[in-house]
Amino acid sequence: MDPEVKSKIDRKMINQFQNPPQFQPKWLRIKDVTPYCGLKRSMVFKLIEEGKVLVSRIKRPGKSRGITLVNVESLDRWIESGLA
Repeated sequence: MDPEVKSKIDRKMINQFQNPPQFQPKWLRIKDVTPYCGLKRSMVFKLIEEGKVLVSRIKRPGKSRGITLVNVESLDRWIESGLA
C-alpha cells in the first residue's frame, strides 16, 4: 500500500477514536434529567403531572413499578418556551 494513503487512513482512524460522534438520547430517565438541564426532580414530576413534557412508562406485565422516561425534545421545547 502506498505510504501516503496508509498515513491518511491511519490519521482518519485515530481521529475517529479521539473525536467520537456525539450521541444525543431521545429519552432520559428521571434521574438523568437533572444533570441534563438542571431541573430538580420535584419540578420534573410536576411537569409530567401537568402534561407539559412527554413521558413513556415502561413496566413488565404484572409489576407495579417500572421506568419513567422523559422525551428530551419535549423537555427542550418546554425550556425554550420560557425563554421567549
